[in-house]
Order: sequence, then C-alpha cells, then structure tokens
Amino acid sequence: MTGPVDGRRSTERWDTMFRVLAAEPRRRLVVALADARADETLALPEAAHSSPPQRDRDLLHRQLVHLHLPTLAEADLIEWDREPLRTRRGPRFAEAAAIVDLLHDHVEELPSSLRRHCDLLTEQ
Repeated sequence: MTGPVDGRRSTERWDTMFRVLAAEPRRRLVVALADARADETLALPEAAHSSPPQRDRDLLHRQLVHLHLPTLAEADLIEWDREPLRTRRGPRFAEAAAIVDLLHDHVEELPSSLRRHCDLLTEQ
C-alpha cells in the first residue's frame, strides 16, 4: 500500500506530465523521440516542426531554447545541447511516451473535437 508521500509524488508527476505535454511543440518532440532509436540524438528545430512546417523557423528555434526544451529537461524527459541544437531522451522519457502512446492507441475513443486537425493523433 502506498502512503500519503507516495500519493503526492504520483500526483506531482501527473501534474508535471500534463503541464509538459500541454504545448504542441513539446508533444511533437516526445513523438519524434519515441519514433527514434533509444540512443539517437535528433536535430532541432526540425524534429519539432509541425505539419505543414511552421513558417518562422527562427521563432521556433527561440521558443525551443527559451521555453520548450528547458521545460522538458526540467521534467527529466530530455537532455539537450545548444550547439548544435539537438535533443535526446532523458531518464524519465518513458513516462511522457507512454501517455502519448496511450492516446494514440485509443484515438477513436476520444471526442472528435479533440481528434480533428490533430496531426499527432492521426499521423502515427
């Protein structure tokens, strides 16, 4: 049986996962890393591009460096380098990948309002 401390930690991890996966570029990076080999390093910003690619590559680069990559790294989901800009799986990557995989595996059970125009759920 788990105690109150374990329950709090679990709740905090869920809160972290929902916060981290709240932004589309971060979800896209989780999917890209899940599709890559476990030891593979991905070039950025290419791995975070939406489909069709985001028009302003420089803007995406700045958003990755100053917001999205630090958020993912703080949760131990990724590790990343600035020069050249690239990322790889972090020690807790499997937590986020499991959530994204679960959503994809049950996409037909989601309301159409959540599925419509969501490339991440329809392209895998």
